[in-house]
Amino acid sequence: MKYHLNIPASVLIIIFLLHIVPPLLLASPTELIQNGSFIVITEDNTIIQHNADIPYIPASTLKILTSLVAFDTLGPNYRFKTHFLIDDQDNLYIKGGGDPFLTSENITLIAIKLRKK
Repeated sequence: MKYHLNIPASVLIIIFLLHIVPPLLLASPTELIQNGSFIVITEDNTIIQHNADIPYIPASTLKILTSLVAFDTLGPNYRFKTHFLIDDQDNLYIKGGGDPFLTSENITLIAIKLRKK
């Protein structure tokens, strides 16, 4: 049995932002990443770093192998396709094609831009 909720995209975005953004704004990057390291740099200076001098074993070395095979198979110019569809009731549907960079944050920004159009 399928259920369809007719909730405007703007309401979903507001609900998402109210639950996700405040905790992120209150936490520092070092609080968000406790078991790992990162460095944020510009061309000539380090902005922030956390555990940058501690070597870590990758969470999954299989990811490296998978990435190399995907790069070799798909080629350097391959682009993932994502389709954005709107029905006659202004419901937004997203049909992804596996893009690893299509995150919830990017979807929110895309939805805002599409809403303006």
